[in-house]
Amino acid sequence: EEELTKHVALIGAFNEIKEAEQDLTGLVDEGLTWRLQQASIAKAKATRAVEEEYSDTDEDTLEMSKNLQNMLDNQIWVKKTR
Repeated sequence: EEELTKHVALIGAFNEIKEAEQDLTGLVDEGLTWRLQQASIAKAKATRAVEEEYSDTDEDTLEMSKNLQNMLDNQIWVKKTR
């Protein structure tokens, strides 16, 4: 389903650009600029990785980074002798 959504968005962006090319023979106005911008946004959204769904908040990322650095500092991979 996600791939189909991406495909539809890419086709829409392609069609919008093709239509805008035809309009370029006339006067370029803000409407044309807006349409090209919207097509570009749709294409970017369609091709962006899905990682946003799984991204952590900045606070979570900071906490994980702090914990990881602590483990590195303590060399947790080194077996402690008793």
